[in-house]
Amino acid sequence: MSWEDVLKLESEYSDDHEFYLSLESVTKSGWDMPDLDEQEFFTGTLEEAKKWAEKKFDEYADSNEQFRNYGSSGFKLYDEGDNLVHSGGYY
Repeated sequence: MSWEDVLKLESEYSDDHEFYLSLESVTKSGWDMPDLDEQEFFTGTLEEAKKWAEKKFDEYADSNEQFRNYGSSGFKLYDEGDNLVHSGGYY
C-alpha cells in the first residue's frame, strides 16, 4: 500500500482535512503588498476551517489597520486539493 493509498483511506474515515489560508493585502491600485502577506494551515472540518479563517483574517486585518487608507486585505481558504472553499475580506 502506497502513502497515497494510506492518506486516501484515512481521509475517507475522517471528517478532518487540511486547509491552507492565504491572507493578502493589496494597494488601492491593485499592487500586492507581499511583506504583509501571511500563510496559515489548519486541520479540521470545513465549518471549523471557515470559522478559523474568518478569525485569523480579523486578527490580520486589525494588525494591518494602518494600511486601510492605502488599500485592502482579504483571505482565501483552500482545501487539500487546492480548491477554493471560502474567501472574504477586501474592505
